[in-house]
Amino acid sequence: MTVVTPSEYGLITTLIVTYSFLIPFFSSGIDSSILRFYNKKDENLLFTNAVILKVILSIPFFFILNYFSNSIVEYFFTGEENYLFLFQIIIVAAFIESQVMIRF
Repeated sequence: MTVVTPSEYGLITTLIVTYSFLIPFFSSGIDSSILRFYNKKDENLLFTNAVILKVILSIPFFFILNYFSNSIVEYFFTGEENYLFLFQIIIVAAFIESQVMIRF
């Protein structure tokens, strides 16, 4: 007995790969730079600047992806209209996760 058909497995895998691919674009490597430039005296300034920069860089990317999401879904999932909603959920989830910052 199979729980997931091969086509459903392919869809799930494609969505996971898309999600994993979008995270670095939304975060812009800001999380890594915090570790490099971290020191105790400028802690608040560093985190404030990192959050502001992340938001400024990721919001345009978010809107561009949403604007072209219909074309992207048509290219990768020919003839499947219900995948547009799933792709938009992936975009929103990647955007939200990239904005989460763990404070030391």
